[in-house]
Amino acid sequence: MKKKFWFTLSVLLLFVAATPIIIATNNDNSELMVVQQDELTFNEIELSEVPEAVLEAAKKDYPDAQITKAKVAEVDGNKIYKLVIAKEGEEKSIALYNNDGTTYTPNS
Repeated sequence: MKKKFWFTLSVLLLFVAATPIIIATNNDNSELMVVQQDELTFNEIELSEVPEAVLEAAKKDYPDAQITKAKVAEVDGNKIYKLVIAKEGEEKSIALYNNDGTTYTPNS
């Protein structure tokens, strides 16, 4: 019984001692990539200027909510729409969409 205990303890200590080395080795081999996103400058627009695809996506993503404000920015020639969405009894939400109604994801 004592031999089994000491063996288990030894294996456990070896594993705990080797873990930082394994982590450091993996970190040394991987590249660190830092991507800085340019800040978008949004200009307020009328809701009637928002493309139908964007409005439909917002209705699907936020049913029973109302779009209260719309803004637009341009990134590499593509328009990004920022919508302020309000649902009664909840905090306002911000949603970003591409011109085609897909969700805008920075640096994608």
